[in-house]
Amino acid sequence: MNQEQFNTNAEQYFTQSEAQTFIQNVGQKLTRVLTRKIVIIQTIKMLSLPQLVRPLKPNWTISPPIRMNLLSLAMPDLHRL
Repeated sequence: MNQEQFNTNAEQYFTQSEAQTFIQNVGQKLTRVLTRKIVIIQTIKMLSLPQLVRPLKPNWTISPPIRMNLLSLAMPDLHRL
């Protein structure tokens, strides 16, 4: 194998390796973002359905402004996908 062939092979190898690393990183980031979204959505659902949760006091419900704040906290990540 001459120097030119070696350089070409090395270039292909590193390119594939870098691509693999990039794909893994993107996959991990997506997984993290989606997991966080699922947790936030489940929390909002739980807070929005107080009849499924043991009430803290009689007729306890979450007020709409607090619910909207939770939703707006969940939203900033949506554009990252």
